[in-house]
Amino acid sequence: MLELVVRSPFDHWISCMCSNCETRRLFHFEEGDRVTFTNKREYHEEQGWMMQVIVNEQYAMFIAMDDLQAYHQQKWMASQMDIELEMNYLTFKIDEALAQRSDDSFRQWSEQYRALQHLYQQLVV
Repeated sequence: MLELVVRSPFDHWISCMCSNCETRRLFHFEEGDRVTFTNKREYHEEQGWMMQVIVNEQYAMFIAMDDLQAYHQQKWMASQMDIELEMNYLTFKIDEALAQRSDDSFRQWSEQYRALQHLYQQLVV
C-alpha cells in the first residue's frame, strides 16, 4: 500500500458523503503523520473520486483525489521516493559545501537534511 508522510501541518475539511448532507468537520494533519491509502474508492457527483486513507493507523476518512494531488504538489505530503530523492540532492549540496569550505552552506544543507531524515524515519518504521 502507498504511504505518504505529512511534511508540514495543515487542515483538511472532511465532508459527509451522504446525499443532501452538508455536515463538515475539520481534521488537522501534523508534521510526521503517516497517511496510508486503502483500496476503497468512491465516486461522488459533487466531490469527484474519493479515496479512503488511514492516518497514523487510527483515523479512516475519504479524501477527494483532487485534494490529495494538491497536497502532494504543494509538498504538504510526500512519498518515500520523494523524500529519498530530496535527501540525495541535499547530500550533493552538503558535499558541494564541504568542497567549497562554506560553513554557512554546510550548516544550511545539513539542517534541511536532518529534518528530512526525521520524516523519512516516520515512513520506514
